[in-house]
Order: sequence, then C-alpha cells, then structure tokens
Amino acid sequence: MSRIHTVISGDRITRISMRYYGTKDKAGLIVDANPQLAGRPISLENLPTIYAGDILIIPDESENIINLAQKNIVQETVEAEENQVTIIVAGKHFSFFTEYKIIEEIDTFDSFNFSGPFDDTQKIYRESFRPLSYNSCAIYYGRDLIFNGIMIAPQSKSTIDSKTFSIVGYPLCGVLNDCPMPISKYPIEFVNQNLEQIARSMALPFGMPVEFQANPGNPFEKVAPEPEQRILDFLSGLAMQRGILLSNNSQGGLLGWQANIDGAPVASIKEGELPYLSCSPVTDPQNYYSHITGLSPTEDEKPAEKYTVENPHLIKRGILRPFTYTVHDAKDTDLQASVNAKAGRMFASSAPYMLTLQGHRNQDGNRWKKNTLISVYAPGAMIYHETKFLIKSVTISRDVDSGDTTVLMLVLSDAYAGIIPEVVPWEE
Repeated sequence: MSRIHTVISGDRITRISMRYYGTKDKAGLIVDANPQLAGRPISLENLPTIYAGDILIIPDESENIINLAQKNIVQETVEAEENQVTIIVAGKHFSFFTEYKIIEEIDTFDSFNFSGPFDDTQKIYRESFRPLSYNSCAIYYGRDLIFNGIMIAPQSKSTIDSKTFSIVGYPLCGVLNDCPMPISKYPIEFVNQNLEQIARSMALPFGMPVEFQANPGNPFEKVAPEPEQRILDFLSGLAMQRGILLSNNSQGGLLGWQANIDGAPVASIKEGELPYLSCSPVTDPQNYYSHITGLSPTEDEKPAEKYTVENPHLIKRGILRPFTYTVHDAKDTDLQASVNAKAGRMFASSAPYMLTLQGHRNQDGNRWKKNTLISVYAPGAMIYHETKFLIKSVTISRDVDSGDTTVLMLVLSDAYAGIIPEVVPWEE
C-alpha cells in the first residue's frame, strides 16, 4: 500500500511530505518508515539529512488504506459459486484451487493456504506469484469478502509431468506479527495512553488501519516494547491485561474486540448426527493450574500487591499446581482484572475442543464464523452434557480426499471473559 520516492537534488523531507500528503506535518511518517535514516546528520529542519538517489518509502495514511481497498478490491463484484474460493491479485481472479485452507481466529490474525496448477506460460501467473514480493490480495468465499491480505510465500514446484504452485498469506496487518517497531522510533515509551492509542501509534508507520469495537480500558502508566519485540506480541500482552482480543477485520486492519459470550448458539451439534464428523479435546495439562496469582512490581521499599484466582476443579480434588507471574503496570482493579483474564484464558488454552464438521455451513445455511456460540453434546469426546462453547477459530478447507470440511476450535464460552466455569464438559 506504500509508494516510493527517489530523492533528487534539492529535495527535503518536508517538501516530500507536502507533495504526497499536502502538509509538512506528515514528515515524521516518512522518517518512521525509513529506518536507514536513523543516525544520519540532522538537517536545519531538525530531520535526518537525505541525499540524491535515496529511495524512500512513502506510507499511506491509515484512513487511505481503507479507501484504497474499497476502491480497488472490496467493491469489486465477484461472480462465483456459493462455496467457491477466489483470490484477487492486481484485479485478476484466481479460483478452482486443487486444495485450500482458510483459518479465521478471534485472538490472532487470519491466514490462508492455497494450491493449484501453475501456468508459467502466462505472464499474470509469473507476476502475481513471485516469491518474496508481498503482493496485496483479497480473499473471497463465494461473493463474501473474507479479508484483504498479503501473499507472503508463493512457491512453485515443477516435476516431469506437472507444475503446481502454493501460496500462503495473512491480512494486511500481518506485518505487525512479523516486525518490531522501526529503529527510528526508539527509544519508545508510552505514558498514560490506553491500548487503542498505543496500537494506533505502533501501526502508523505501516499505514495500517486500526478498529476498536471494545472499550480500550484504563490507560497504562508507562510501558515500552523491547527493540526486538514484535509489535503484535507487545500489544497482545497489554490486551490480555485489559481483557481485549486482537485480530483483524475484513478490510485487513487491526481489530480490537471482545469475546461474544452472550446470546443463543448459532447451532446445536450432536455426536453421530451430520454435519458432525469428529470431536476431540486438545488439552494442555502442563499449563493448567490450581491457583493463579498476579503480583504488581515492587517499587522502592513498597511490597508487591497480589491477587489470586482459585481453580475449584483442581482444588476440590486436593491438587496443588500454583502459578505466579508479575503484572507490569497494573494496580488495584487493573491487577484483579488482569489475573481474572489470565485465569479465564488458561481454560481457553488448556481445555479446547477440536470439532470437525461436514461442509462449510451450519444448519441455517450460514458459513461458520469465529466469535459465535455453538452447543455441543459428544460423550465420546468427553462432553458429557450439552455445553455452550465459543468458536475460537474456524478452518474451512477443501482437499481431494475429504472434500469440503470445517474444523472449529472451541473454548468454554466464558473463558475470554475472565470467568472460571462452574461446570466443565468432562465432569458429570
């Protein structure tokens, strides 16, 4: 989504800012997007010196990313069969893949993986699927946009009797999971800013739109990422303290939202009845604890504050498995909320279920969606009573052996709300 500018004699960063943004006030965006300028002599404008021949990245402002996407991709009409997957690259439509897999997550970024025959005689294939080119694209299911994305790993394979290609990618905001902040931003520190303000500041050098559907919570007194720390890792740590999930929206921008724990399930699934194919628990017993205690950092001679959440499902069995951690920049109610969120997410990560279903749509004909609720009864998978789950992730796939299938990763419905469940599926 960014442009480039080759510096000529007489150029100044403020003049370049005026040319591309209509104001000198955006010069900092250009500096942030060009780490090679760090350490250069400072000009009379109090900005790094640039030289003729320099190639500068000119990032789009985040609000223009959405406009550009809507103009070039989102508003494009896709004429496709109901269950057909299409990827659009530079206005060209590719579909009828041999195999595909699209994963949609509530607490990390979505991703896709496609494979099909490769026609190297056509220029559009060579240009669209170049390795390490980071081409932008849009992923559609039928006529519905799933997300705007980036192809990060186009590959081809040639044998004596076939030529095939595969592509892997993620939403536009996926770069935040790959990279730390540009070195031009260091030392970086956020003082009395809330999560949304911090996220917008960190996404700005990449021209990345940010949408918050959740209250960002109280400001953080003072937080700072390490120079090598990836942006999403830093933001996710802060988001957990505020009970917020980070994912992506359909435009490909960063999304801050909360788990959907209210309302009726979109479907009721029973073992042995289609579309049910299989179900199994995916437990992580080494990260399941009886007591979760958060400590505030010690300051001078002031002792650390602490707050503990108990897991009655272990305590009533006389099992001691304590876990203690430090909650940075959390005081009073923030400390309590952070530990509650940690305890709830323990159940999400330690006791999920993997449910495999036939097809890609529920009984009402709607495609399965993340962050919705589902009711499941499957005694063979140790779900001994009908239980309401939150759909943490949806993986729709097609392959030559299984056809169209959907895999839902399910977590207990209150897990992301920081609530210890009173009843768990494996207890009668």
